[in-house]
Amino acid sequence: MFYGNTVRNIARDVNFDNSSDIELIELIANNTSSFNEALSELVKRHYTWIYRICLMRLGNPADAKDVSQDVLLRMQKYSHRFENRSSIRTWLYRIAQNQCNTYTAKLKQVNFECIDDFSNVLRDRHSERKHTTSELADQVSYVLSKLSDSNRTIIELRFFQDLSLDELSKHLNIKLSATKMRLYRALDQFKLIYAQET
Repeated sequence: MFYGNTVRNIARDVNFDNSSDIELIELIANNTSSFNEALSELVKRHYTWIYRICLMRLGNPADAKDVSQDVLLRMQKYSHRFENRSSIRTWLYRIAQNQCNTYTAKLKQVNFECIDDFSNVLRDRHSERKHTTSELADQVSYVLSKLSDSNRTIIELRFFQDLSLDELSKHLNIKLSATKMRLYRALDQFKLIYAQET
């Protein structure tokens, strides 16, 4: 790591286009005045390939975008832990793989929590034929991908992030009654698409 005057001199004199990834991560880790510029340059260099890896792993552009952003947030948050034993690209690749694994595992778990909450929708469908665990997870994931952004967001916050209605209300900065109405409408859209598409 660079410290003290060394970092300040780098921050003052740095040409971001010509800076190495390691120089940029050091500026981020040490929270210099050039933090935003260094972060923007690293994002510009690495976002596209990170997104492609996530898309290959997850198969859904919206999920890949979310996880790619998580990877970059973790890069920022844990920049001080980078020990220069590998390239920044290798480090980010490992983060991307780990985040994809975490997201996939969480998605399957949350999908079944969603299924429990949507049991009145799925009960009739279950009586028609048996679903494997994988099929149910895939169906819920598919239906979520078909929702409008606002409806998918509120469902994800409620079931993926396990926010209470009060927490949802605060997060969305709307009244509790409006939160309930928005969630119910989102669930209605989910039910409609589920009935049509699965």
